Amino acid sequence: MSLSLPTLILVAVFIFALMGILTLHAWRRCASDPSLGYLGAMLLTSGLGVGLIALRGLGIDYLALVLGNIVLLTGAGLGWTAMRVFGGRRPHWPLLLAGALFWWLFSLWPGFTADLGLRVRLYSLLTLGYTLLCLRELWRPRVRLQVSYTPALILTALHASIYLLRALIDDGLALDQAINNGGPRPAFFALILFESMLFAIGISYITLAMVRERAEIQLRAAAYSDPLTGIDNRRAFMERGGQLLRDCTARREPVALLLCDLDHFKRINDQFGHPMGDQVLLAFASETGRHLRRGDLFARIGGEEFACLLRSSDAAAAEAVAQRICAGFASLPLLEPGMLGVSIGIVSRPAGECELSRLLSMGDHALYAAKQQGRGRVLQYGVA
Repeated sequence: MSLSLPTLILVAVFIFALMGILTLHAWRRCASDPSLGYLGAMLLTSGLGVGLIALRGLGIDYLALVLGNIVLLTGAGLGWTAMRVFGGRRPHWPLLLAGALFWWLFSLWPGFTADLGLRVRLYSLLTLGYTLLCLRELWRPRVRLQVSYTPALILTALHASIYLLRALIDDGLALDQAINNGGPRPAFFALILFESMLFAIGISYITLAMVRERAEIQLRAAAYSDPLTGIDNRRAFMERGGQLLRDCTARREPVALLLCDLDHFKRINDQFGHPMGDQVLLAFASETGRHLRRGDLFARIGGEEFACLLRSSDAAAAEAVAQRICAGFASLPLLEPGMLGVSIGIVSRPAGECELSRLLSMGDHALYAAKQQGRGRVLQYGVA
């Protein structure tokens, strides 16, 4: 089956318009991610540009050759901006509009209308440039994106290869003859249209999937982190702590729990206000984090109560860490000397000897005893 060139162009316009509207609708429902807005604008702009290109040969070539390509290149810039914003960077408006501006300046050249081959190569190279910038934006923050970005990389690379091929082999004569003389449909231009439609559908779906995946990751992280300090919350501590204990059991490593409670925290809130109380909590979280190793687990499990689970740590090692935390927090210049303090209960056990709930219960007993003995101190479970 052979489709006429006008039919292909009409289908392309409708595909771009439909995908643009659907993408903008998704952006409206997910307004926290502006990349979908830029992508939707790119699709609608591309549809408009293809529609203007279709006016070639009707006596209004300025709209087709100049304005149509300006609109298409603006769409290419918007597509690059969508990937740039998705990667966490701000839009770069001068570069976004640079391709369109360059084409307008090129249109002022006296030989612009006559040199069809140069127009095709220049447009292809400008589009290729924006596509390569898209690849760079996807590759640069790949570790931080934390989403399945590989399909977007592959699809964008294929899109770039099409325009590289066009810049090398397409002189535009077949398209010119088809429009002006009613010649046969230009095969390569038809390929460009089909590839553009597939790219529009594919990149819209993939970008929406990446946005949703990142939103799920962020929601999951929020569910497992303390909103004030940014460290793990109680849910994360119970789940990850259980896994840490299983790992230590498998490796036959001892484990130690530090249960920490800030001294006189209610008095600090009452005397200095809750903003200062928040600063104290943040300071303790920061100070404690300095004394822990990468493999240790640290969480805020209550209002002013924190827990540390130390892998490969016996009683002596755990007490040394606890003493450093206690001394470091008390010496912070956040309040007057003597106002900051923390009591820490320590439980240390050989590999596989205790479950996490039991460790917390024993740590609570040790912490209570430390409070009873005057606060601002460290006490091992089972030590009077």
